[in-house]
Amino acid sequence: MLPLERHSAVQDDQLVARLRAGDPAAFAALFQAHYAPMVRFVFRYVGSVDVAEDIAQEVMLRVWERREALDPARSLKALLFTAARRDALKRLSHDDVVRAHADRVLGELGPSPETSPDPTPDVLLAESELARLAADRVANLSPRLRELYHLRRAGLSPVEVAEVLQISVNTVYVQHAKLLRLLRPTFEAWMRE
Repeated sequence: MLPLERHSAVQDDQLVARLRAGDPAAFAALFQAHYAPMVRFVFRYVGSVDVAEDIAQEVMLRVWERREALDPARSLKALLFTAARRDALKRLSHDDVVRAHADRVLGELGPSPETSPDPTPDVLLAESELARLAADRVANLSPRLRELYHLRRAGLSPVEVAEVLQISVNTVYVQHAKLLRLLRPTFEAWMRE
């Protein structure tokens, strides 16, 4: 995914007016400006590029289908990321239900004769890779700080982050300062190496 130019709130205001009028070029501009950052954001929740792309596309489609109802006073970026976050959490919840059902059914069927209690090399490699990913610095943050970090990295303003997380802007600033205090020692140590 190629980096895009920074997209301003003024441009989003203009896009909303054009979208409400049914301008397909406005939808193309919306897609160009927000699709890739939204996929990266959703990926952090779902861990799959394919699922993240599906969710981002579904959000974009819903925006187009409901374009007449867009509120020009509301941040378009916040609307997109709020919807993407909600859909990602729904997908995770659904996946949890499916996994629980599959585990229950497999438990009722009993052990399969072709499964071995010893992990295969592929399983060991996957576990090692997951352990490496889990050691990532951001993974050590609280869930709220991880969300704040990912939203800010996705380019949302403090006001937009507050809207997505449904907290006050002041809370965003306080938590962002806390986030910086927690990450600073890690980055300072890394820079000294």
